[in-house]
Amino acid sequence: MHTAVFLDRDGTINEEMGYLNHIDRFMLIPGAVAAIRSINESGLKAVVVTNQSGVARGYFPKELIDQVHQKMSGLLEEGGAFLDGIYTCTHAPPSKGKSGGCGCRKPKIGLMKQAAQELNLDLEKSYVVGDRFKDVEMARNAGAKAILVLTGYGKGEIEFLGPSSKVQVDFVAKNLEEAVKWILADTKGQTERAKGQRKPQRSQRAQRKANVEMAEIDRLSNRIIGLAIETHRQLGPGLLESAYQQSLAYELSKNNIPFELEKKIPVTYKLVNIDCAYRADMVVDNKILLELKSVDRLLPIHKAQVLTYLKLSGLKLGMLINFNVTLLRRGIRRIIL
Repeated sequence: MHTAVFLDRDGTINEEMGYLNHIDRFMLIPGAVAAIRSINESGLKAVVVTNQSGVARGYFPKELIDQVHQKMSGLLEEGGAFLDGIYTCTHAPPSKGKSGGCGCRKPKIGLMKQAAQELNLDLEKSYVVGDRFKDVEMARNAGAKAILVLTGYGKGEIEFLGPSSKVQVDFVAKNLEEAVKWILADTKGQTERAKGQRKPQRSQRAQRKANVEMAEIDRLSNRIIGLAIETHRQLGPGLLESAYQQSLAYELSKNNIPFELEKKIPVTYKLVNIDCAYRADMVVDNKILLELKSVDRLLPIHKAQVLTYLKLSGLKLGMLINFNVTLLRRGIRRIIL
């Protein structure tokens, strides 16, 4: 299972504007892109969880949220960063004095649970970063650690609500960049503490080794995604697959990441290797299999192709990357055997 950094949106990633009722009002907070890129490079998952009750209140249409998130994802891509998921509650809070309401509005953890199921996350090992005590309360409800940033509503929340709050933060950060630095140091400290503990049993050692290997593969896949985003940013959509393959190969070489092009994938039949003309577009560091596409949309046959190659090669992780999209993040599929 993966560790995630759950990020509030308004006041944490972008400037707090009250109800963000026009796309032109969306502005990233300085340093937010670098902070999310650091999360990507660490192998942690970057997940946005945001309340947007302006839809239910009639302040703006749901389509505006999609436009804002597309703009946010595009700006992040330009800086080599990406989000593993964006989860939004558009419901209004229950009327004053009444209980109930939806299960997804923060500080409830419905959206965190949904993300955990879809992205295979361990909530109790995860972190929540936001500028409101609602974010802190959500973290506590999920068993996660809570970091409050002083951007957005943060300063007022700490000064006026902090002393009387029933829930307290694990760390107060100047901004998202400082929050991420603390998180990465905290995860490193946990790893070092685990190393200093008594030697585990053999089966536990094997499991830990498998976890470490998976974490390395995760970090490598995030590096590949970052380089693929750079390739797409330079070339744009609409070219032949070979152009993306050779350009991505250039980026991998430049970053000293080993790979093989057009890797043969034989079929072993009765202990004999048979060449069925299967060729994987790329195998990176003998760990991750890549199939590159330039199509209108990815089809089930494309996934079946990657699954076949994974089964035959013995690799555990494959990636489908469709470059014929406006935002590359929407064209990437991870396939785990």
